[in-house]
Amino acid sequence: ADTPHVEVLDHEKAGELLERAEGVIAGTCSCRHEKLHLGEKRCDVPLAACLSFGTEASFQVRRGLGRTIGKQEARELLAMAKEKRLVLNADNVRKDASFICLCCSCCCNVLGSIRKFGLPNILVTSRFIAELDGSRCNGCGACAAACPIEAIRMGEAPAGGGARDRRPSVDGSFCIGCGVCGLACSTRAMRLVPRTQRVILPENT
Repeated sequence: ADTPHVEVLDHEKAGELLERAEGVIAGTCSCRHEKLHLGEKRCDVPLAACLSFGTEASFQVRRGLGRTIGKQEARELLAMAKEKRLVLNADNVRKDASFICLCCSCCCNVLGSIRKFGLPNILVTSRFIAELDGSRCNGCGACAAACPIEAIRMGEAPAGGGARDRRPSVDGSFCIGCGVCGLACSTRAMRLVPRTQRVILPENT
């Protein structure tokens, strides 16, 4: 119970947190910074693309690890996250969340731990889970390719069928509900639906 966790946010909830914040800081992402030095950063996401909520007096600003930005610039960073299909992660509290990380699959150590080592419980999932509308699916596989933790797999084509007759399946025990698959789906066949089991978060830290 004392172990710190991170919660996956949907874009709507992230926007609400941003609008309620007293101040916003754009700080250097420690994961991307690390991967840059290791020569493993494959994305074009800027280093200073993680948001925390605070003022000029915060530790990050005083130490030169971030800079205060206006709400409009912060909104633009969230829009970039949606365009680049980044996962939005925050501290898992109902009140006074202190940060929103804009996480890419190539750099994020949390997502990498889930993908490489099968550790889904280091994240508190979003309120949603991915679900396929088979009638809309054209078998393109974009959702499976986009999933940052490889929770979506393409099935085999039926007898006599081609690659476009394959259908994706979502591992519900692994899906974190980030919505990246839905952003990648051109036919809106893959979408987020509310989880049947409610996600309970602690009130504060």
